[in-house]
Amino acid sequence: MAQKRRRFDETFKLETVLSLLESGRPIAVFARSIGVERSNLHRWVKRYGSELASGKDVPAGRTVSMSEFSALKSEVDSLKEMIDHLRKIVRHALLNRYRDPEQGE
Repeated sequence: MAQKRRRFDETFKLETVLSLLESGRPIAVFARSIGVERSNLHRWVKRYGSELASGKDVPAGRTVSMSEFSALKSEVDSLKEMIDHLRKIVRHALLNRYRDPEQGE
């Protein structure tokens, strides 16, 4: 029995390409992780990648300029650093708590 063909809207395609570009992962790996055929993802990158780079209007009515993209990427990187720092603090606090049973009470 043949499977029903899935259809993806323009917003999904655009957001998928953005996620792929941000991740830096190979297309084949990324496509497998989200359950999309590699050939479809290649086609979407070819179609939307140049639009994103040029800052032209994209299908969902959104506009993404390279300066906006760079600013958002910087913010994401900063937030990731903060999360890593907070994880270290929590890990340190938990380790100290279990090393010294008196503190836990």
